[in-house]
Amino acid sequence: MNTTLDGFHVPGGHFRLILITHDESTFYSNDRRKNKWTHNGENPTPECKGDRVSLMVSDFLVLEWGRLQDNEE
Repeated sequence: MNTTLDGFHVPGGHFRLILITHDESTFYSNDRRKNKWTHNGENPTPECKGDRVSLMVSDFLVLEWGRLQDNEE
């Protein structure tokens, strides 16, 4: 069994491992509570939920540097 790692040469023979975490959430339109307020004479109408417009928010986090971001932001 080969236990040596094949890779690239690192000057000095040492390198740092940096933990990068990925955080991701998706928000959907009409993703609301099921109960709502209506006037006495008004009939509540159900709203569609599911395959509607969505927004994905994604971020990469590093303990040492914080959020990873493009220089243009």
